[in-house]
Amino acid sequence: MVVDIAPKVYPPGHDDVFAGLRALDLPTLHSRQDADAALAQHLPDLVLRQFLLKNLERTESGAFRWRINLNGIRDNYHEMLKGFDLTGTFSKSTLFIRGSDSGYIKENDFVAIRKIFPHAQLTTIPGTGHWVHAEAPREFARIVIEFLTSQE
Repeated sequence: MVVDIAPKVYPPGHDDVFAGLRALDLPTLHSRQDADAALAQHLPDLVLRQFLLKNLERTESGAFRWRINLNGIRDNYHEMLKGFDLTGTFSKSTLFIRGSDSGYIKENDFVAIRKIFPHAQLTTIPGTGHWVHAEAPREFARIVIEFLTSQE
């Protein structure tokens, strides 16, 4: 399964996310509500904030820290955007899931997808953007389970 991404090069588009996450002054946070309020100044989308804040955890001392290597991701973001030199094909069933309001998989991308994944299927979840799994978790889970059980 591939979630809301196509085998192509994408332009940068997450500067606001990096700015918001890096602006959080973790030592001053007392609660997740504090983190959400601070992040809301940079990212107005509640669903996106909730998704991103899943990467925030408490240490044994009660302070907050990132579960992810935020600096490593930011510092290497340009490498992730380069794409891959994809040769060959993957001949098993593959499900591509996209959000209806996302621009990550466009109709004309399915031609390139089918060259690499000849047995690809595309499912679109209405009313969702790029963070489809966070925006419609039940529908996303239903689609995933349905696909997996059809592969048995």
